[in-house]
Amino acid sequence: MNRLNHTWTSLLILIVGPVVGTLQGTKARRKWIFRIKRSSEERRQRQEREKLLRSGSPLLDDIELAAFHQ
Repeated sequence: MNRLNHTWTSLLILIVGPVVGTLQGTKARRKWIFRIKRSSEERRQRQEREKLLRSGSPLLDDIELAAFHQ
């Protein structure tokens, strides 16, 4: 399911991004793409945290996660 969501998000960016760039300019296109990518990334992180919480693992902040995975 995550792979499908990632595919749809990428497809949305590839199709709508140039349209926004043509109508509103390059700066607006970059801001729109950044907003879509950020919301997708936040949604993915939220799902991972909920999954960890359900499994009984303690919630870690970003610094702890980075140190934990290396």
